[in-house]
Amino acid sequence: MFGMNFLQAVLIILLAAFKAVDLFGPQTMVLGWSHVGMGFLTGLILGKPQLGLEIGANLSLMSLGVVGLGGASVPNFSLTTVVATIVACQTGQDYTVGLTIGLPVGMMSVYLDILIKTVGVGIANRAQALVDAGEFEKGVNSILLMPVLNVLQYALPVAIVIFAGQGVTEAIVNAMPDWLANGLQVAGKLLPVTGMAMLLNYMPVSKHWQYLILGFVLYSYLGLSILPIGLIGLVFAMIYYNSQSQIIELKNTGVAVGGDMEDE
Repeated sequence: MFGMNFLQAVLIILLAAFKAVDLFGPQTMVLGWSHVGMGFLTGLILGKPQLGLEIGANLSLMSLGVVGLGGASVPNFSLTTVVATIVACQTGQDYTVGLTIGLPVGMMSVYLDILIKTVGVGIANRAQALVDAGEFEKGVNSILLMPVLNVLQYALPVAIVIFAGQGVTEAIVNAMPDWLANGLQVAGKLLPVTGMAMLLNYMPVSKHWQYLILGFVLYSYLGLSILPIGLIGLVFAMIYYNSQSQIIELKNTGVAVGGDMEDE
């Protein structure tokens, strides 16, 4: 059972199930249902929280700009995080090996998501027909099938990976030729860059390019970590917000701004 005890397996499956309940239900974001949070909690259960954080952080970068708008199905990166963390922790390899197994699972989840959404259409039509026929209780009960399917969408793939066993996963990894393993490692390093590039397309970079350059210099040349860079960015964001608020306030009070300020 992938080198873990029964309790660890149950806790990880429940974690995936709770993720589905929160995502499709109250959306409380309890304990940070982000990829980083999922990686940390999975790693914590397996005794390697730092490795889980590393995998979650990399997958967070990969998924930047990837949004399932309008009911579109996108790769399940939360599921990928859990699977990749399991593989990396239990095989003793680094995060790239975990991503080798986790990413295909996340990609294949697209088809599972499409299947569940298709079934969901049938369930909704059935519930509507029951309500129209005056059978309200049966209509409500049929709708309750969807939360069960949503939970299975997360918990079932994780359970299959866990109970397939470590030997199956190691056999898959060992059977891969060197060129494929090296290619996947390169892809694992390129995907975060791709995610960041997709995010930048949605951001007003052409208007605030100077802050992008500042962040690059702070990280690449001064060696600052993400936390101090984020705090510096927060300071500049607050300065920009306050200045824009003052300009808007002056405009609302009828005071000229810009070059006409001295005339006032």
